[in-house]
Amino acid sequence: MFASVAAHPRIHGAMAFSNIRGATGGHGFIGVYSPSSDVITWLSPSLDMDTNPVWNSKGSQVAFVRQVELEDAHGRVPFHQGSAFGIMIANVTVDGPGGHVMAAGARTIFRDWKYGFCDNDCGFGVRPVIFSPDDSEVLFGTEALPTAQGFLHVAAASIWGDIRQGEVSVRDLTPVVAPGGQGCETQDWVLGADQWLYIAHNCDNRETLSISRVQVIAATPSLKQPPRQSVVPGTPFSISGMAEVTVGMVPMFNGIAYLGSTYNTPPSVYFLALSSSMPPIANSSVEVSPLDPKMYPRFNNQHFVKPTTTILKGGPFDLSMHVFNQNSSHAVPSSQPAILFTHGGSQRQMYGAFHYCTVYAQLFALNQYLASKGFVVLSLNYRSGVGYGYNFRVCPNCGYWGGAEYEDVLAGGLWLGDHPTVDKTRVGVYGLSYGIYLPQPFVIHNPSFFYRDLCLKRWPQYSASFNQKQ
Repeated sequence: MFASVAAHPRIHGAMAFSNIRGATGGHGFIGVYSPSSDVITWLSPSLDMDTNPVWNSKGSQVAFVRQVELEDAHGRVPFHQGSAFGIMIANVTVDGPGGHVMAAGARTIFRDWKYGFCDNDCGFGVRPVIFSPDDSEVLFGTEALPTAQGFLHVAAASIWGDIRQGEVSVRDLTPVVAPGGQGCETQDWVLGADQWLYIAHNCDNRETLSISRVQVIAATPSLKQPPRQSVVPGTPFSISGMAEVTVGMVPMFNGIAYLGSTYNTPPSVYFLALSSSMPPIANSSVEVSPLDPKMYPRFNNQHFVKPTTTILKGGPFDLSMHVFNQNSSHAVPSSQPAILFTHGGSQRQMYGAFHYCTVYAQLFALNQYLASKGFVVLSLNYRSGVGYGYNFRVCPNCGYWGGAEYEDVLAGGLWLGDHPTVDKTRVGVYGLSYGIYLPQPFVIHNPSFFYRDLCLKRWPQYSASFNQKQ
């Protein structure tokens, strides 16, 4: 299977690509194809999984990711654990003598055998491996930096590094200061035409997404963490920076395109123009795809409720909850029905605004609809989700190794039951995919607790996949 194709920046038809071998993706090679010789040359082939090839701007080097599956002390692959990985780099000449590809052996310029490569296990996001504008560094995501403390950050590794020689130079490009001294994560990043790195992150507020930019080519080479400039700040009721599941922020000739939303405005495309007056400010973004009132004449967002973010304490981790309650100020005690929403994934994070992913944006709207009908709706960010670091995502006994996250679902249900305006006999739960697999033990063993449950996607498939992993 061919994947991760990267066209040569200067030679038409030449490319680097990842060739995955084996029905289950057992290993993969990086190939370089030369159109003049019609020959494929493999870069340092091994029994590992090589993916994500990328050229530097001159077409003289290829960087790629080499992955090896991680196991715990019991020989098990932890839930949402990425593969051990290294960032490799090889010198490549496509049009060598006779039109053949000339390639030197690849060097490892960074390695992480503890946290693993953040791909699908870290949730939505593109998280590209790219060269810096001056080709002196390779940029990638990792949780292994000392300054990251187990949170996904953007790192820059020098192309001159070599693990075998003990020569490694890596710096952190992500802001690490978050409210209360908490760690923070990046979700997506892209190089702009102005040669700054634009990063979508939750460093301003862990319950939202903001966009900041970092000067990748540091004025001082020893500057390990260059200062950032806020571009589009997030609020508790808005998110900015992400796009759909497989598409991140999009660089354009004179700007950046991204998705933004609020608690009462669905995701819309915004364009941020780059100019000499940088840094830009939030109101310099222009909405490209506003909602057309003629197409949706009945759409009225004036009565949408602002979700209240509440932190549930007492468990192994503090859990964030977004509460939708239209009648919070004048509800009669013990009168409101309530419902708990559990997201799928489970490597997801819900916000107090419309989600950037289509299906979760629809479910956010459904939560608003339920609130308009008098329900108290609780959207819970339970363990094994993303946005709160490695230890929260790769939690002990979570997923197919024990499903410990069900304790969080129970805690959320108990919180609803104790809410002064909620009728304890009318508490339900609904979710998507993994988010409905999770509450099943309580619906089965404690039928009197959750009055009704609703599955939005068939969940028996998880039983089959979990049995295979066990």
